Amino acid sequence: IVSALCRRLNSFDSSHAVDFDDAGTMGDLHEAPLIKLLKRRHKADTIYTWSGHGVLISINPYRIIPGLYNMAKVQDSIQRSVVHTAPDANAEEEEAALPPHIYSVADIAYNAIGSTGNAQVLVVNGESGAGKTEACRQLMRYIACASSETRRTRSSGQER
Repeated sequence: IVSALCRRLNSFDSSHAVDFDDAGTMGDLHEAPLIKLLKRRHKADTIYTWSGHGVLISINPYRIIPGLYNMAKVQDSIQRSVVHTAPDANAEEEEAALPPHIYSVADIAYNAIGSTGNAQVLVVNGESGAGKTEACRQLMRYIACASSETRRTRSSGQER
């Protein structure tokens, strides 16, 4: 029994070597392959990873990553959100259409306010130095930009 258990605990799952945008799609997910996935993505300057529906893991790079928060990228995200948000799309479908990024989280919440009229809550959690302040700044930046775009679109006679 112990031998079979050891083989089970140490068995290789090929999904552990894949660079998933969503860690929840890995097979036999546990701490070691999750840490390896996050390390691989961090090394490639991909600091955001989905972890199932509505949860975004962010690793502080402790340096500036060129283009990560570029305003053109914000505008592009907003335009893509107009395309990906179908009237009958559920939250999982919306999330799957967006890359793992802090702007995607803000986009999902912003669109939910518009489609449901319900208030949304974004929880940013982490240890000291984890990047919470920067994450909140970028969330607010995106929402301000999206609100401005929505007002501009509505005033020109187009609906978002």
